Amino acid sequence: RDVGGWDREGFRLLEGRLDQEFELRVVQLTSPPRVETLAVVRGSASVALDGLGSDYQSAVIIIVATTDGTLVPATYRYQVTGGRETG
Repeated sequence: RDVGGWDREGFRLLEGRLDQEFELRVVQLTSPPRVETLAVVRGSASVALDGLGSDYQSAVIIIVATTDGTLVPATYRYQVTGGRETG
């Protein structure tokens, strides 16, 4: 119990700000689908969808907020740019 008499069993006391951590996954919509987990270093990651348009036609990028101890929605930004043509 805290000083005010509140029973905090099942809860954690958090002070200060929690840095948001993320996981990034790419699901290539092949048969069967392939899932790749990518490293996020200091809040930044880069994805190259090699084979998109030839080996597979579609992919899904999943951004997962993983900071333990918070239910606050995470904020992030992403940018999609066209790849270079080969051949």
